Amino acid sequence: MFVVAGEGYAVGAGDATAVVARGGVGPGALERVLGRLRAAGATVEAAAVASDALIVVVGRRAGADALRVVEAALDG
Repeated sequence: MFVVAGEGYAVGAGDATAVVARGGVGPGALERVLGRLRAAGATVEAAAVASDALIVVVGRRAGADALRVVEAALDG
């Protein structure tokens, strides 16, 4: 479970999908990811970054597309 701005997200709860990236991520990576998701028309419900993880939460149906966008944003 994680909390973003007071809203809790947990495995199996609700109809959202979290895409988690670990490793050398930071605010710049989150900025790239959010920009690419916006350009792809994805609605992000929540996003957070820490020293070793980046999380974006999208609607369940957008999960696979969001994963591809996140991978591309972090690879490039």
